[in-house]
Amino acid sequence: MQATALGALLAILTISCAAWSETSEDDVLLALPWKQFDQTLESGWRVYAMRDEHLPAARLIERYLAERSDLTPVERAVSHFHAGAELARVNLHKEALAHFDQATVPAGGKGVPEDWNELVTANKAFLLGDRAALLACKQRVDAMRSPAFRDTFALLLEYLGQPWGAWDDEQKR
Repeated sequence: MQATALGALLAILTISCAAWSETSEDDVLLALPWKQFDQTLESGWRVYAMRDEHLPAARLIERYLAERSDLTPVERAVSHFHAGAELARVNLHKEALAHFDQATVPAGGKGVPEDWNELVTANKAFLLGDRAALLACKQRVDAMRSPAFRDTFALLLEYLGQPWGAWDDEQKR
């Protein structure tokens, strides 16, 4: 009888510790300043993404966005883009598109490359399978002086019709 009670107690403690550990990790990540949370490799939401836990990464970004009132419009847009990308990786396209809809910045916005909005539009087009929209994005970017994401547009065109992130999967092989 005592062994059964002890086993039950150990099971409860194990579950409680596991739940506390997850909550604790998330709380630590959510407390990070935006640059560490969103832009630093092996930090913030990327902790989950590096473990191929894309849905938890997206949900963490969503919590960060919901809990932080101190983010600039550009920081908010970039985080929405990353949430959309993580959701796209797990084929939650409708949710991903909703985040991409919030990822654009006003024209001429500082803090993002000049082709940022085209990148957002191209990713939406990719998820929708819209080759014409993707080509139009690529043409507009090709006309820019110094786009940061020029290679991404060709990549999206090359992998159109495949799951979002298929290009990363091929690089891992």
